[in-house]
Amino acid sequence: MVATFVGGAVLGAAFGQGFAVLHDTVKDVVSKARMFKLILKHLKSTLDCLAPTFNEITQSNEQLDLPEVETKIVVNSLSHNDHMSVRSSLMEPLLLVDSLNRSD
Repeated sequence: MVATFVGGAVLGAAFGQGFAVLHDTVKDVVSKARMFKLILKHLKSTLDCLAPTFNEITQSNEQLDLPEVETKIVVNSLSHNDHMSVRSSLMEPLLLVDSLNRSD
């Protein structure tokens, strides 16, 4: 059983959900991006490698029957802030380049 502690709280199911949102966002960006494709594929590969660890954290949280309240801050951070920053920082320039390419 693997348990990861952040600020004394065990990260579990809710943390896994936040990771899934981040992971899905990166997959979505990779599928749409023309530029920086290698960088985004590397990021996706890294997240793919981390996925089993996050699944173990989720399972540990469920086995310990810990309330999701303990991971609420982490979930909010991953599912909202990181999700939006990844989309904003990667998609806006790529969409601009894509629109410029289409106008040629």
